[in-house]
Amino acid sequence: MNYLKPGLLLLLVTTISVTAGPATAQPDPCDLELTTFGQLAAEGAVSGDAALQTVAGLLDEIAAGCPASTIDLPGGRATYTAPNETFSLDYPADWAVGNFQSRLDGGLIFLGSNRLAAIMIERSQPDLRGDEAGIGVVVTPASAITRGVTGVEGIEIILAGLRRGLASQYAVQGDPELLTSADQTVGRIVFIGEDFEAALLTRALPDGERFALVTAFAAPGRLAEVEALASAVAQTIR
Repeated sequence: MNYLKPGLLLLLVTTISVTAGPATAQPDPCDLELTTFGQLAAEGAVSGDAALQTVAGLLDEIAAGCPASTIDLPGGRATYTAPNETFSLDYPADWAVGNFQSRLDGGLIFLGSNRLAAIMIERSQPDLRGDEAGIGVVVTPASAITRGVTGVEGIEIILAGLRRGLASQYAVQGDPELLTSADQTVGRIVFIGEDFEAALLTRALPDGERFALVTAFAAPGRLAEVEALASAVAQTIR
């Protein structure tokens, strides 16, 4: 798993909020978008605030029952399809797409709040400043990363391997976590470098044969916000 270093990835306590429809119409529970409140829910997951974690879990259950296309992304939605056509995802339309690396029956793509950020997160020590942020996405078959083990057991195998690898280069915060909500389980590891903070989220894709690893990279102090966005992107991987 050597290639799963800083272009790695993923969390998923989906931080979205329900937007009300017109006063004369019933609100659609699937009319969802990331908001400042959603970011607060993500902060609750980091801080341990039980009330915010409960809200995040309820919102996640709503999102799980909605088509991915109804989950809005800040700045509008754009779709990226890997050149080898092994996966696609949605991302904020005002973000930049960086370099793609083909890996077996999957690959690795870097996304950034600007072109420089997309390039920066390819490095082992990204230098992120201000509102610069990035998201790295790895999609890989279970056969290539867990010797075919799928589901929660596969996620646990991935977390154990990543924990050892990351600890040799970065300050890993706490133990890896398994977050379960709306019948989905996501592995989460938080690690800190010299000029960035990151949260790596690991999720089994619905086909049961692949895993997605989504890493949020942020300037110090901005991880909760970027992690919320990475969670939304992770929901769209197919």
